[in-house]
Amino acid sequence: MKISAEKLSSFVGDVRPIWIEDGTDLKWNKRIAWKLSGDAVTMEKFGGYDHGCFYYGVLVTFVKEGAATVTATYDGVEYKCEITSRARRDFSGMENNFYKGDTHAHSQTEHDHDTVCFNRESSPAEYIEAIDKEALREFAPITDHASTIDDEFFFRGFMETERRMGKTYPIIFPGSESEIAYTEYDRYNNIQRLSGELVTLNAKRCCYSKTYEEFFFTMGENPYAIGVFAHPHVIGGSTRGVWNYRPRTNPYNDKLKKLIKYVEVLGAPSGRENTLHEYVYSEALDAGYRVSSTCGSDQHNNWDFNAYPGAVVIMAPEKSREAFLDAFLNLRAYATESGNIKLRYFVNGKEAPCDLEEATKYHFEVKIDYFYEDKMTRPVRLEVISDGGKTIKTIENGNFENIEFDIESDTARWFYIRLVDSYTYRTFSVPVFTGREITPHIIDDLKPIDKSKFKITDEKGRDASVLINDDISTEWQADGTSATLTIDIGEEKTVRGLGNYSVGLLRPYSGDIRRLMAEQEAVFPVDYRIYSSLDGVNFDLWDEGVFRTFSGEEILKFEPRTTKFVKIELLSTTGTRLGRSPYNEIPMKISEFTLFE
Repeated sequence: MKISAEKLSSFVGDVRPIWIEDGTDLKWNKRIAWKLSGDAVTMEKFGGYDHGCFYYGVLVTFVKEGAATVTATYDGVEYKCEITSRARRDFSGMENNFYKGDTHAHSQTEHDHDTVCFNRESSPAEYIEAIDKEALREFAPITDHASTIDDEFFFRGFMETERRMGKTYPIIFPGSESEIAYTEYDRYNNIQRLSGELVTLNAKRCCYSKTYEEFFFTMGENPYAIGVFAHPHVIGGSTRGVWNYRPRTNPYNDKLKKLIKYVEVLGAPSGRENTLHEYVYSEALDAGYRVSSTCGSDQHNNWDFNAYPGAVVIMAPEKSREAFLDAFLNLRAYATESGNIKLRYFVNGKEAPCDLEEATKYHFEVKIDYFYEDKMTRPVRLEVISDGGKTIKTIENGNFENIEFDIESDTARWFYIRLVDSYTYRTFSVPVFTGREITPHIIDDLKPIDKSKFKITDEKGRDASVLINDDISTEWQADGTSATLTIDIGEEKTVRGLGNYSVGLLRPYSGDIRRLMAEQEAVFPVDYRIYSSLDGVNFDLWDEGVFRTFSGEEILKFEPRTTKFVKIELLSTTGTRLGRSPYNEIPMKISEFTLFE
């Protein structure tokens, strides 16, 4: 019998396993007692009475410089591991290289709990061996579903990573895809799934939970965990609608902001047809999250990373677990759909991601290189995105390998860059923050205006009353991918907000699921302009922006104005924004409009 390591040294932020082994199954052996002395690390034990509990191992998280000792006692014999924890190296100011990888993949081909736990087709060891042979990624995750694995299976991901540390081609980050099946009824008494799945890397637990409270209690505190909003707008199987974390209004933002470092803007299961995920990136930044973009293959089958060419790119000075974790924690990672873009940019002389001094003029310097030669993956359009998800600058057919430009703004709180190539593949940069405070999105003080006197017509004067009938199961479809609708309130009212209720989506279960999902997702309105008028003839621009909530109702709040008529111009859909056939030709759909006072 022996302990896996008598000495263990690592850096602050690392999570490492320690275990006892003797060639027999020690899983249920309650005679193994673990003890920690010293505060340089914390220790997570997995014993108890629940399914999946075990006694032969612990996870330690390196939390501060110093020393600690982990002791396992079995039948009166002590097995000690002396631990040294050092500060993480300071990588600031070093020249960064570009490394390609993934942040969301699975060692299991199945989603079913019993299949995974009792009739396992594969293991973390086999997964690591497979991706090592593929040599297509320089870092890779193990993020099996918490609803299918147990604590021991989660722990084995760390064990296999430890056994192969320094021996495999990719650097492995164990973790899990934790589910939060949190639902509530909206003001139309319609059930909405307001969460979904959170990929967590470098964490000390996995969790399938029914509430956020349960999730945070189970996961515990770990400032070095890397949380990712996973496919945040994918169609959910458990409820009508799409998963949606709603970062601007989520009541658990304070806790989530400590965990979430990335938003999965690209990736499977909808693959290249993905139309919706990117909108949560700007929503999260608007809510005060310090996040960057990421991409996941979400592979469950054969681990063929060539099946989806998109990748996460890490900017780090060297290929090491320490450098990569430091990059993840400091947002030096971004998503590229082609897997070919090396993107650096500077704003007012600082390299992104960064915090800027508050200013009114921002000078951008963009530098682009490539992992391989493919002219079709070279950008043909560059967009700068800022507050509200608005595109505030577009440059087309420029020399994007080395380009400079200025943006003037006295209100911007953040920026990121979106590149689009000839394939319409997208790249989402790391963010920069301007130093201005985030304004909370408070909508609790809004009151719906009675619709009994409302009339609504489209640009051709046709009745569109299905949009104001307070029945969200009914839908209105435009003639094409844009529309103009005018609401006659019936009397002058002071209006302070507008609610747009998305059409309900049902998960398809047959045919080409990716294509079917994308076709359903392509119908939502995105860019809008809102006008007011007292006479129905002369309209003044009131508000403009981007819709970003595709599950239920999104409520806009703007400066109060007394008006009798409200005109809503809907300029694009998620399909036209994507720019790929046939999604850019699918007509727009909406369920309901509401005005608020």
